[in-house]
Amino acid sequence: MGECTFIQHQLNQIQDPLARLIATKKDLLTPIDIAQAVDTVSSQGWRRPWLTWLGVQLKRAQGAGNNAAAAQLQRRIDLTLHAPAK
Repeated sequence: MGECTFIQHQLNQIQDPLARLIATKKDLLTPIDIAQAVDTVSSQGWRRPWLTWLGVQLKRAQGAGNNAAAAQLQRRIDLTLHAPAK
């Protein structure tokens, strides 16, 4: 499967975005899997789940000591929280 993890491969087989989101288990996912979850909710315009998955990315970046990525993610979250809802 190359760079694609087994979990990523399984998630890629799920066509329905909501089903794909439900199938994700944040504790088992790689950064690539989490990015796919962010992309999935973003492409559907789901604001709250998008913020949740950005929060997962933020916690992972903080845990890894990646301060630059954590700061960027925090800015995205802050911008979204302060933007008017559509």
